[in-house]
Amino acid sequence: MCSLLGTSVAFAPASQAASPCGFYPLTTGNLGGGDDGNYEKGIYNHCTSTGSTVKIRVDYTYASEELCVSAGETELFANPHLGALRYAVATGTC
Repeated sequence: MCSLLGTSVAFAPASQAASPCGFYPLTTGNLGGGDDGNYEKGIYNHCTSTGSTVKIRVDYTYASEELCVSAGETELFANPHLGALRYAVATGTC
C-alpha cells in the first residue's frame, strides 16, 4: 500500500510553462511558415538575471544585424530590407 500523506505535487498548465532560452520561431501562417527555415516572427528569450543585457546577432535572408536585449523575451520580426527572419544567437555583452 502506498501513502501520499505529506507529499505535494504541483503541475503548471502548458500555457504557463517556461519559454526556452535563446531563439525560438513562431509560425504565423504568413511569410515564412517555417518549413523552409524562414520566419515572419520569433522570440529571443534572454534567460539571465534581471537588469543584464546581451548582444545578439539576428540573421535574416539577405543580411544580419546586432541588437542589445535585456533579460526576458524580445519579439523579433522579418525586416522588409533584410528579408525573412532566420535565427538569432548571443554574441557577447553590451
